[in-house]
Amino acid sequence: MLNHNFTALLLVALSAAFLLSCRTHLSYADPQEARIISTKLGAYDLQQNAVAMVDSLLSNPVLNRKLAEQFPDGKRPVISVQGLVNDTRQLNLKLDAITNSISTRLINSDKFEFMDLPANNEALVQIIADIMSGIGDESRKAQLIGMQDRPDYILTGVVQEISESSSRVSDSYYKLTMRLVNLQTFKFDWAEEHDIRKTQTKAKFGY
Repeated sequence: MLNHNFTALLLVALSAAFLLSCRTHLSYADPQEARIISTKLGAYDLQQNAVAMVDSLLSNPVLNRKLAEQFPDGKRPVISVQGLVNDTRQLNLKLDAITNSISTRLINSDKFEFMDLPANNEALVQIIADIMSGIGDESRKAQLIGMQDRPDYILTGVVQEISESSSRVSDSYYKLTMRLVNLQTFKFDWAEEHDIRKTQTKAKFGY
C-alpha cells in the first residue's frame, strides 16, 4: 500500500513538472541585445547598422565641410528620408520602423531641417529613380530645381541579399547601402555600405 501511494505521488509530481516545463515563458528582452535566431535578416541587424551609418553621416568631415560651404550663416539644409528598399528574398521584411528610426536620429541631430514628402510626388520619385540608375533626364532635373517646396537632400537606402546553402550549411550575406543625394548637383555627397553575414551549420550525427 505504501509503495502504491509513493508511486502515485511520484507520478503526480512528474506530471506537474512536465506541465510546468511546457508552459509558455513570457519576458521582456533588451532591444539592444543581439539575438541570432536564424540566418534571416532581423530587426536588430538593421537597427544597429542603420543607426551606425546615420552617426557616420552626421560626423563625416567631408560632408560637414560641404554643408558649411553650401549653407553658410548657420542655415540648415532640408532633408527627406526615402523608405528603405527591400531587395532581399524576405518579402515580408518590414523596413518602415527602421526608416522612422533614421528620420528621428536626423531630426534630433539638429543639423538638418526635416521634410516629409508625399508618396505621390511623381516628379521627385522619377528623378530619384533616374539618379539611382545613372540615367539623367535634364528637363526633369530642371523641373525639380524650380520647385520651391522641396528638400535639398534625399537620403536613400537599399537592403540586398546573397544566400547560399548546402546540405549542412546555410550562408546568408546582406548589404545595407545608404546614399545622400544632393538635389542641387544630383551627386552623392555621402555614401556608405555595411555588410551583415549569418551562417548556420546543422549538427552532424553518426560520426
